[in-house]
Amino acid sequence: MVSSLIGKNLMEPDPTLLPDEPEVHARYDAGDLPEEIAQRFPASSLAWALAAEDAWDDGRTLESYAYARVGYHRGLDSLRGAGWKGAGPVPWEHAPNRGFLRALYSLGRAAAAIGETDEVDRIAKLLNDSDATAVDQIEAGH
Repeated sequence: MVSSLIGKNLMEPDPTLLPDEPEVHARYDAGDLPEEIAQRFPASSLAWALAAEDAWDDGRTLESYAYARVGYHRGLDSLRGAGWKGAGPVPWEHAPNRGFLRALYSLGRAAAAIGETDEVDRIAKLLNDSDATAVDQIEAGH
């Protein structure tokens, strides 16, 4: 079947879809702490995002920032490994992308809390360019 090109932006790259991380999910579901999961799976942006969220919830802003920064960079590594060229959609609807998007969101939130205004703007743009619905999804708890 030939898909239609009508309405498709031919200049926009295809969405980047990261691989699933069943081991990370299994450890989280088993009750492991995010910090333990990140130590076991240091390449997982999801593990670092979970650690950043826990730190934020505990009022540990600087730790949240640090965990989120690692998750963001590990996510960039994964995206590049999946063919991402520094731009293009990273859709929230593809569940394995959510670790990167959550780390990016957490990094922006913690950056705002410590006064990193230039970083906040840059992260907000990247998050919106990746998926314009991601912030709403994250804030809704999905």
